[in-house]
Amino acid sequence: MGPTRPNVPRDQRRELVACYNGGPDWQNESTQAYGRGFDENLDEARSALK
Repeated sequence: MGPTRPNVPRDQRRELVACYNGGPDWQNESTQAYGRGFDENLDEARSALK
């Protein structure tokens, strides 16, 4: 049995990624775009692993 992942809502996950990677500029549009892209890539990665 693999590790369980926390059930973090999509919008919260995007914000966490932007905050972590953007630091004090986490509300910047490019940092927010990175968070959205990360979330989309995560869905693709999960699908590839199935």
